[in-house]
Amino acid sequence: MLGITDYFEACNVSFAAQGKRIPKRAFTLGLRSHELDQLMTPALQQRVFEVHPEVCFWALNGRLPVMRPKRTPEGEFVRLQLLSAVFAGDLGTIDVPKGAARDDLYDACVAAWTAARYARGEFKRLPADPPLDARGLRMEIVF
Repeated sequence: MLGITDYFEACNVSFAAQGKRIPKRAFTLGLRSHELDQLMTPALQQRVFEVHPEVCFWALNGRLPVMRPKRTPEGEFVRLQLLSAVFAGDLGTIDVPKGAARDDLYDACVAAWTAARYARGEFKRLPADPPLDARGLRMEIVF
């Protein structure tokens, strides 16, 4: 589906494959991911890398999964506490940008924490020794 640029066509393909349509947000994210993948090179991958917020929260939580879903009050609270340990100030008082939800803000913050770790050389890769794809790109998540 990554090559499909029309939302309604993507919905039809998704419905045929799994009996449900693709959410608009997932479609849009897929488009952006596909665009970036087309531009990525091994040299560019030295400064542009992939993170997954839940993997980053796992790392921030001492390599223990955050068991509460991020969109629940409990899950939001746990993530806020983890972020508060590494950021100055109360992230819970920051206004959420229009069109975003609080969990989006926390995901962006944990991605920023990971970027700082990357810049300091403190990051890890998942898997530790990632395989390369046909274009020589590391298939990894950075945390």
